[in-house]
Amino acid sequence: MSDIVITEATTSIVTLTASQAAELIEAGRSLRGSVAHWRSNDEDESESGVTGIAGSTAISVRPRGGDIYDVRPHNIVGVIGLTGAQLIIEPKIPRSHFFHLLARAGPTFRPALRNALVGTGESLKELVATWYVDEIDLLLRGGLLRDYNPRQGELAMVRGSIMVVPTTRNLLSGKLRVECRYEEFEEDTPLNRVLLEAMRLVAIDVHLSETLRRQARRGMARFDHVGAYRRSDLVAVGATLERRAARYAAPIQLAGLILKNAALTPDSGGVLGRTFVVPTAPLVEAAIRNVLSEHLGVRVEKRSAVAMMLPPRTGTLSFDPDLVIDHGRIVGDVKYRVARSSDWQSPERNQLLAFAAAFGSRKAVVVGFASDPAHTPPGLSVGPSNPVEIHAVNWDCSIGQDPAISERQVIDAVTKIL
Repeated sequence: MSDIVITEATTSIVTLTASQAAELIEAGRSLRGSVAHWRSNDEDESESGVTGIAGSTAISVRPRGGDIYDVRPHNIVGVIGLTGAQLIIEPKIPRSHFFHLLARAGPTFRPALRNALVGTGESLKELVATWYVDEIDLLLRGGLLRDYNPRQGELAMVRGSIMVVPTTRNLLSGKLRVECRYEEFEEDTPLNRVLLEAMRLVAIDVHLSETLRRQARRGMARFDHVGAYRRSDLVAVGATLERRAARYAAPIQLAGLILKNAALTPDSGGVLGRTFVVPTAPLVEAAIRNVLSEHLGVRVEKRSAVAMMLPPRTGTLSFDPDLVIDHGRIVGDVKYRVARSSDWQSPERNQLLAFAAAFGSRKAVVVGFASDPAHTPPGLSVGPSNPVEIHAVNWDCSIGQDPAISERQVIDAVTKIL
């Protein structure tokens, strides 16, 4: 089996058979339901070399003639299994920096987990599965959440509401049983079924280490009152999380990633198989927020502001910065792309000014990446009175640079702006 290595958000010339190209196109289409995760404004369209179909696929594939294709994955890393080959998608920044940020993306970040993730030769799937099992272990210490589920059945005593017709039929036939509709307060909920199914997939996956699979099996034993997974469960958990404990957020996010990747290999018998990809942009955004929140001593969140349209138009327009720092004292965005010059891009500059206006902020910042510190645009003061300051801060992702040092530099730069 051959390895085809390419880089995310970069167009590569690849040799594929017709069947491999078809498989890759289908994989991209399978991911399009989450296209917002795979594709973002952080990509430079002028650099893509592939246009016209990017909005409907996570992987653009364009024939050049014969068995040569232009292939461009949009903001994903991982492995896609093809017949006789596997497509390995590397991050656009060095692996040491990417895995450092991946560890930072978890809301329950722990140094031990980061150390396990960074500098390891394990596969991305092994890392995510390890992270997931670790999160489940932490969750189980506080116990599984329960919820009310509707039930109907014959009981010896009245519970809930009586079903008159079937109960009358029972009594007339000499059967002293009452048909009731009632609610059971139990652990068999969509949230817990999703978690259990993801644990099952980890436990049976022969591509993962036996140690990890054994840990997953032990974790499954703690779900003994949780039923079988249903297809509707993953959809149901979105609304449920809004009103239930936030401690489920990290494990549910990872479980969803595992379940969606399992769906990419329907012929694998439910096992994750060789295909496993991760959306990078939302993970990087979450990592930067967590880094700043941990060290700045102020609230850092992703929040929206709504503007009303002026008459005669009606309606609203939403502004959605990745960074709202200290309740809007600073607003900003995270751009997961590597800067190539120190010039401000007009859309980026205008976006920061719009965010500042929407939140009434006097300062705005964009956090990006650069392999050369000289590629950081200068700070600007915009406006004749009550000017708005806009700043650029880059994570130094140059070869050989320690990610921990880059993290500290970003923290120091934003602290200075704050």
